[in-house]
Amino acid sequence: FRSIEGKFLTLLSHYGLEKIEPLGKPFNPEFHEAIGVVETREEKEDHTVMEVVQTGYVLKGKVIRVARVKIGEHKS
Repeated sequence: FRSIEGKFLTLLSHYGLEKIEPLGKPFNPEFHEAIGVVETREEKEDHTVMEVVQTGYVLKGKVIRVARVKIGEHKS
């Protein structure tokens, strides 16, 4: 199934489909939906995507599914 999935995603990428890769990037509500919070030790990880729960996709520059993510929250 992984092989078929890879070939299918390759085919769709030729038509402009792009996977949203949010891990380690700042939270952006245009591309991400926060469904949880992860406590972090470093302040620089505040509001950073810490975990991807569901992959998001962009088709020809338009978001067709936002990435569902958990974001970091620094507790002092």
